[in-house]
Amino acid sequence: MSYFNTNYKNWIIGFLILLNIGTLSFMWIMRPPPPDGPGRRGGPPLPQGFLAKELGFDNQQAAELKSLMDDYFQQSRKIHSQIRQNKKDIFKLIQVDIPDSVAIQEMIQEKSRLHSEEENLFVDHYQAIRKICRDDQIENLNRVFGKAMGPPPLRRRPPPNRRD
Repeated sequence: MSYFNTNYKNWIIGFLILLNIGTLSFMWIMRPPPPDGPGRRGGPPLPQGFLAKELGFDNQQAAELKSLMDDYFQQSRKIHSQIRQNKKDIFKLIQVDIPDSVAIQEMIQEKSRLHSEEENLFVDHYQAIRKICRDDQIENLNRVFGKAMGPPPLRRRPPPNRRD
């Protein structure tokens, strides 16, 4: 005869499962609430996002920034969709046995023009934001955009574990 009979083991396993579910439920119910902070329920609302916070915008500047960003993103989404369509068209042109090199070059020039248009849109957007900044906010604006436009930060790798 086994140390535990089968019926007894099943009751113990069922009890332990119910005990685990009860413990997890209790811990879930009794967890502390998240702290109230800017942008959270119950906390003061943020003036439109990261950039307004970093630059210290007041409510009027934040409203202007939101309007500028909405316009910029609407226009840039349109350009991005045109670039995606252009890439699809180029891919269709190169899939044939004898590709039309003139048409491919025209599509590449169109893609180049769209990228240039996107860069010009970004420059105009930066200058528009700069116009709504006060003198003390321009330095922070340059810092934020400089980080965003610069190279990505280097990832430091841990030294390999060497045994000497």
